[in-house]
Amino acid sequence: MRCPNCNSGTLVAQRVKNDPDARVDRCRECGGLWFHPGSLTRVLSVAAKDLKVLDNAEITNRVCPDCMEPLACFKYPQTLVAVDMCPKCKGIWLDKGELEELKAVRTHLEQSGELEVYAPVTGVKGALLRFVDKAINTLSDQLRG
Repeated sequence: MRCPNCNSGTLVAQRVKNDPDARVDRCRECGGLWFHPGSLTRVLSVAAKDLKVLDNAEITNRVCPDCMEPLACFKYPQTLVAVDMCPKCKGIWLDKGELEELKAVRTHLEQSGELEVYAPVTGVKGALLRFVDKAINTLSDQLRG
């Protein structure tokens, strides 16, 4: 498999100490990590569940090493980390250092009681949920004041 970042490196399988079912590959050149579908959730205890390509995702020139689809880039929930995800197979690419940043930020959020366990709902359903949430907040503000 070819690296979606540097395109010159070859991805090699990495052992995951506590979870032999997690499938993660590392680029020998740039140090980025490819998480096969479902593996990031297995490796990162504070990962967002049911992560999907978000509505505001930008299609990149990076290509999924598994199915050769263009990757979509978006901010991981509650962080500033830009992750690349395959819309087709749901594999996730993290550049070198991004796994550690995700873990640090999401662990801090967990400790402060602010961690959102599930990823934001996308599409029309997500838009409707955000609309209803905003309407409830507006009504609540009006009733208080």
